[in-house]
Amino acid sequence: MHQTVLEENGLEAWRTLSKRYDPMTSIRGLQLMMKVMLPPKIGKNQDVQGMINRWEGYIHTLKRDFKEDVSDMMKIGILIHMMPDQLQDTILQAADRKAEYKHIKEKL
Repeated sequence: MHQTVLEENGLEAWRTLSKRYDPMTSIRGLQLMMKVMLPPKIGKNQDVQGMINRWEGYIHTLKRDFKEDVSDMMKIGILIHMMPDQLQDTILQAADRKAEYKHIKEKL
């Protein structure tokens, strides 16, 4: 009976395989949290926007799959840490007491 259901329903087969080979374990959540909290420093010749987009993708996955949210203040701090030294100064000058992540990102 179970085999028949899988044969007739491709989505159910996909769900079963995904659950088996990509489980949302606590270790996976911790690994993802580390990618969010400790991203690599962006070098001079690297694609800044591409690196930010990849990092934001990790944040989105962390929230979607593990219900963990990162505050704007944390995002700003991590973003500043990721940037090359010359851009760090630009961000710090643009930030104020009520800085929001989206505004800081736009200033880059």
